[in-house]
Amino acid sequence: MSGPGLPVDERTAVLDENLEAEESESSSDEDENEVSVKKRFEEIRSNLKANKLDLCDTVTLRQFAAENESYFRQNTGDSERNTLLHILVDDAKDKVVDKYKPLVKLLIDNYPNLLGEKDINEKNPLYIAIFKRRNELVRFFCDTHPNIDAILGIPCYHSETCLHVAIRRSVTPELAVFLIGLASERTLCAKNDKGNTPLHLAVEYERCTDAQFKIVKALISQCDKAMDERTGAPNFFSPYRYHEHTRSKAAPAEAERKESANAIRGYLKLHCMRTRDHDDTMDFLYGQNQGKQIYFDLYDYPSERISEDFINEGLSHLKFENILQYVALRRMELEKKVIQKPPKPSGKGRRDMVFIFDFLRKKSVDRVIRIIVDDTLEPAHSDEAIEDALRDLKVEIWDWRKMDLCTETIFTAAPDAREVYLYWSGNNAVLRGWSEPEGLNRLAKLEKVHLHVEQGLETTARTEEHVKSFINRLDLLHRDIKINVDVKYAADRQREKQELTRGPIDTSREQAEQHKWLTCMEEFADFIQNIPFEPREPLTIALIDDGVDINEQSLHGKIIDGRSFCHRDKDQNLSKPHYVTSRGHGTAMASLICRVFPKAQLYVLKLEEYMNENSKRQITARSAARAVLAAIDRRVDIISMSWTIERTPNNASDIDDLESAIEAAAKEGILMLCAANDQGVEHDKTFPAACGRTKRIFKIGAANAPGWPAEYVNPKEVDFIFPGHNVLKERPGDRSVEKSKPLTGSSVATAIAAGLAALLLYCVQLSALHTEAVDQQYQHLSNAVTMDDFKAIKRHEKMKEAFLTMTSQGSENKFVEVWHLFGPAAKKAKGRIPEEKKQIVTELVQKLKANMTFE
Repeated sequence: MSGPGLPVDERTAVLDENLEAEESESSSDEDENEVSVKKRFEEIRSNLKANKLDLCDTVTLRQFAAENESYFRQNTGDSERNTLLHILVDDAKDKVVDKYKPLVKLLIDNYPNLLGEKDINEKNPLYIAIFKRRNELVRFFCDTHPNIDAILGIPCYHSETCLHVAIRRSVTPELAVFLIGLASERTLCAKNDKGNTPLHLAVEYERCTDAQFKIVKALISQCDKAMDERTGAPNFFSPYRYHEHTRSKAAPAEAERKESANAIRGYLKLHCMRTRDHDDTMDFLYGQNQGKQIYFDLYDYPSERISEDFINEGLSHLKFENILQYVALRRMELEKKVIQKPPKPSGKGRRDMVFIFDFLRKKSVDRVIRIIVDDTLEPAHSDEAIEDALRDLKVEIWDWRKMDLCTETIFTAAPDAREVYLYWSGNNAVLRGWSEPEGLNRLAKLEKVHLHVEQGLETTARTEEHVKSFINRLDLLHRDIKINVDVKYAADRQREKQELTRGPIDTSREQAEQHKWLTCMEEFADFIQNIPFEPREPLTIALIDDGVDINEQSLHGKIIDGRSFCHRDKDQNLSKPHYVTSRGHGTAMASLICRVFPKAQLYVLKLEEYMNENSKRQITARSAARAVLAAIDRRVDIISMSWTIERTPNNASDIDDLESAIEAAAKEGILMLCAANDQGVEHDKTFPAACGRTKRIFKIGAANAPGWPAEYVNPKEVDFIFPGHNVLKERPGDRSVEKSKPLTGSSVATAIAAGLAALLLYCVQLSALHTEAVDQQYQHLSNAVTMDDFKAIKRHEKMKEAFLTMTSQGSENKFVEVWHLFGPAAKKAKGRIPEEKKQIVTELVQKLKANMTFE
């Protein structure tokens, strides 16, 4: 009895007993249901396996469905949580799969979500079927399900999708390609718990086989976006870089695997270069690390004449990928180094480009996706010279700008061309030749033709008729070709030529001043560069400016690498390279650095410029930020920035990025020097100096020959002043000085200051290593120079202290007076042997150290 007359405690006890009884009964029912579902699934499985149940018979199948419908949507309810589809996978091997198909179809047709249900191990039936290589069952699953991509994309074990497991388990290429063809972009870009997409897994070095190459191609063909996916932190590997990473970790492979891996790597690289712009390609191939050059561009080179020696020596630092996105060359006349009198040519055609393409071949270039060669003026290159120039180079986009070029030459030089630019003089016989069966039709891979029309003798109407007939004839021969017709007239071509041949901007015409500072440092530079010494830690200066001129002989051997952030035509993916200067400014700065420190190793970073509303050239903050980050990645020792940028509403975000980059460089311990604004303003807020996130950047102003601040410099706004008024970039005795004009500005002073900072680092390291070599015990003396001193002076605070020791109260400790430290050393070194010279440098550094606190 549980009526209200019972005491409270007794009533509670009775209710608890009733509740326990109900729970026990419910639990018992669930256990029985679990047992019954699992038991029924096993019965079905057993009967199918033993051929006691033939569901291929329609009547039997209908009766079976009616009897078991209540079980179909359930799972076993035990710890495994298997559905009937999970259980069937084990037995449905390829040889006997047919007898399971009616039940599979019944289940998927009526309960499509069953195929996506996961067991205790987070695996759905399709995942397990792929894992167990039930190939026919997998295909039947996919053919039967109404939305198979939804199942393929479900994250299962370790966040793997069915495509991940297909590649990881190395299913047959045919099945893999079949599954890939069913998958959406979302599924193909899905990542497992290691951040790998199916494409990342497919390009792993250990999986590389000829068959795997087909899978890689299918993945990229089905989902180009997978190329842009990256693994997680900290590596952020692209598929290409992930392949390289796994290759470096793998044991030495047999020749067949290595060949397949090379083919896969080459395909990834080629597809990226064909479909991505320069910056995205660099990120795909190298990430944040500096890589090789992927284009060669002399189209904006300011002079038509250049010597072969300058190509070989001025560009010796360039390291190219074997595939280049493009080669762009202006009309150039090469000055040859005459050893003996060359044979008189039998034709009038030019051959200059043969040398340049030979230069690229020697640099291991074997494919150029696009060539752009200006050969419009007479005399042009002969057909034979064009064929020689491009021999063995696999050219895909042909833009050799020679009038009425014979298609036989194109076919010989670039048989795999898929896009061709033709330049027509107006002669209809040429058009007819191009559209004959033996003309463009011979290019089996041709997809696109661009026709540039020069108005000839005929009227415009007659010319247009000829063009239409040309298009019609091509259509009849090759209906897949898309014809783009661009009409260009002589006026347009002349305008292009003028833009092409523009030179660097003029500099000050004032008389050069004799700077005592530079005379002293030139004497010391002569002394230091004649001491045989290989630094243990080579010193690199990042010159962030507008590029350098390869024709500048004084810089040959000084440039170790470079990178450009300047676009010539972004839509066409054309860049202005670091080895072509926009205005000559970067060349001058590089020369000044090397004038002070002749053993400089320069890493040249070219900035992007634009014309502002006042028709003045202005640097973009975005390119400056990227250049600083590139310098960090290169692990340079010094960054020289002879320019200023103002914050505006339009570039505020990019200025923030520049500040972040400057802060990052400071944290990496890189010495940074930048120019002051030469407007003499009371409060200079220009960047990089105005960076509020770090004070570890030297702001340099210009000084005149006596050492006073130039009239356009506010000394209160700078850290130090260096020679910067009417300074020659060459030494007074150099041959080229007669043609040079003096340079003025704080940008000049900044380059000179960067040269001095590098020289000081070099001298301290030389002294430390000389001390080590001469007497190990001497290193423990208080005035001994050690590598710890070298590490110390690389810090901003210590370099500032070193500069300060060379200043005086007369300039309010702003002008760095080098003659007291470097002058006596240069004079003392005359006539000494190398070891004595090293000792003189050591004494110089000891003198510097005595005035500093090296800690």
